[in-house]
Amino acid sequence: MDSTIRSNLSVGMPLDLVIYERDALRIRRHVSITQESGYYLQIREQWGRHLRQGFAELPDPAWSDL
Repeated sequence: MDSTIRSNLSVGMPLDLVIYERDALRIRRHVSITQESGYYLQIREQWGRHLRQGFAELPDPAWSDL
């Protein structure tokens, strides 16, 4: 979510999450996620940490092979 918000100016807070059951056509749960939401803060921090870790673990390119 955080990457989409940062890369697309038309996406912003709050984010509305709607859950409905298949074939029910009724909303089971509606949540409005804000920048202060605990869950949003948790996944934002964890996503950023894992993204930085993934970049750090990428091998250096073998420029002579390109």
